[in-house]
Amino acid sequence: MKKKLFVLVAILVVAIGVGVAYAWWTADGGISGNTVTTGGMSLATSDTAINATGLVPQNAPGDEAAAGYYAKFIWVQNTGSVDEMFYAWLDNASGDGVLLDAVKCAIWLAPTDAPGDWALTGSLGQPGPWPVYTGTLRGLYGEDVGKWQLKTVSPGHTATPLHPGQYAIYKIVVWLDGPSAGPDTMNKSLSVDLKFKAFQSENWPLGL
Repeated sequence: MKKKLFVLVAILVVAIGVGVAYAWWTADGGISGNTVTTGGMSLATSDTAINATGLVPQNAPGDEAAAGYYAKFIWVQNTGSVDEMFYAWLDNASGDGVLLDAVKCAIWLAPTDAPGDWALTGSLGQPGPWPVYTGTLRGLYGEDVGKWQLKTVSPGHTATPLHPGQYAIYKIVVWLDGPSAGPDTMNKSLSVDLKFKAFQSENWPLGL
């Protein structure tokens, strides 16, 4: 009886060994050419400078087409592939600094899908134009000041992104402030740079 049991166990071991060696079917496949890319950020701006010449003392901006006032449209475009927030400021002043306090400007902002005037075809959430600044040039001078004054905004100055391909149109009216325009403001000249800085929407500085 023990001998028969031993033979049976031996047969089972051999059978198991044969089973382990069995070659099951398999198949392989794959997808080649997989890529990973990142988006980019860039801004384009108007290529014509603001040249407010021949300014004479005026009161608050009334008839912006009258002599002594200067009006211009400029634009900023999101040429990147992600939503962007941006702000602007004046920098690198050269010439007669007295004009930083004597020259004032009023600025409006509106979004559009094409550069030009207020013929809007796009939106930053709500239609414009929106008044974004009225004050002296000094009030826009310096990056820290610009963070709070000239930015992509909706009514109430809530930061709103500029979408890829979209433009922000600024209308700027410049005049020489009558109460601040003493004799020392005659025959003076000032040059400044208008700078812009863009951020990815999710990284917009907290509090701006």
